[in-house]
Amino acid sequence: MKLSDKETIIIYAGLTNALIDHIDNDFRRTVFNRQSLKYKSKAVLQELESITDKLYSMDASEEAVSQHIEAGDIMLKFFRLGIAMAEMDSVKHEGLNTQLNILLKSYGVESLDF
Repeated sequence: MKLSDKETIIIYAGLTNALIDHIDNDFRRTVFNRQSLKYKSKAVLQELESITDKLYSMDASEEAVSQHIEAGDIMLKFFRLGIAMAEMDSVKHEGLNTQLNILLKSYGVESLDF
């Protein structure tokens, strides 16, 4: 399924925002240069917001930025779900995948294979 430019920018900006939040809130002391990663991620986010301004009218652009911030928060939760599912045995993984798709369908959301 090919995404529209607007969907793509929301995904990129949401993931980048989630990365910045992760660096701020959850990054442990490691070999990574935290400040450098944060600076570079913010530069990418600013570029994405510039593209958002071009794709949307000014009011819609503000809404899109708000949407990608919320999407980033939600993506982190789904990422944690993905980690948990990757650690499950195949029977539990398939069972949870089936249940999630039933739930998504009941809300009118396209099925996802987790």
